[in-house]
Amino acid sequence: MSKLKLTKIVTVLPYFLVVNNTNHNLRYMEENEAADLWYNLASNETSPFWPTTDSMKMYVKYQDSKVSSQHFNINNHHITTLRMDNGVS
Repeated sequence: MSKLKLTKIVTVLPYFLVVNNTNHNLRYMEENEAADLWYNLASNETSPFWPTTDSMKMYVKYQDSKVSSQHFNINNHHITTLRMDNGVS
């Protein structure tokens, strides 16, 4: 028998990255009928995101706003520019 011992390294990477390239703090949420769970994302930050539903749609809003964007698809790589009603509410 060999005295060689092997180690397996497992790296877990996020399924998606949410990037805030704005000067505003944002909140984002996956489209989910069962939960209303918003995540905070500070200006110029990136956050890992693992979807919990099959909707593959997301909403975004300014941190202190009650108005959110329309939903948009997240299953394709793209850059999204969203119009937010009245800017910061």
